[in-house]
Amino acid sequence: SVAVLPFQSIGNAKEGAVLAFGVAEAVLHQLANLRELEVTARTSSFSLQEKPGDARAVGLALNVHYLLEGSVQEAGDRLRITAQLIDTVTGAHVWSIRFDKERADIFAVQDEIATQVANALQLSLDADATDRLAGQGTTHVNAYLAYLQGRSLLAKGSVSEAGHAIEQFTAAMQLDPAFAAAYVSLAEA
Repeated sequence: SVAVLPFQSIGNAKEGAVLAFGVAEAVLHQLANLRELEVTARTSSFSLQEKPGDARAVGLALNVHYLLEGSVQEAGDRLRITAQLIDTVTGAHVWSIRFDKERADIFAVQDEIATQVANALQLSLDADATDRLAGQGTTHVNAYLAYLQGRSLLAKGSVSEAGHAIEQFTAAMQLDPAFAAAYVSLAEA
């Protein structure tokens, strides 16, 4: 069992916070598609965003054996994304990885994080499971960023923020009319 905690944005850019939120949410959903793994719901794991605490205490609170946490740092069109898998029984790092990539490579980074977590947990992945780990529903980076902005706004739970989220989901759909997740999130908003 694993809980994906909200990734931290290193720096002051508002867009960095949205990207950090989106990376964690995307990896959570990718891992949740694996039958072999129990993944804590985002509403539970992201509730610890302000005050995560000790890994062992968080593991007990969420009833999970592993935590996935990370950070996102931006410099121009470059991203540095780190992710760590922590054993909540011992509090020790099981695995850690860092990516230095172009912003346009965000999808590949998310796929790689999800795959590496599955490998670190020694899950046996068949071809179907590997396919479920990959892909974000769009290859259009700006559509995906609008979608992430909408998801971040929607997570705040206020009516006014939901209105702004609707604008972002609509923009994502206009940029990529085949982006199904944007339609689903629009309906949710």
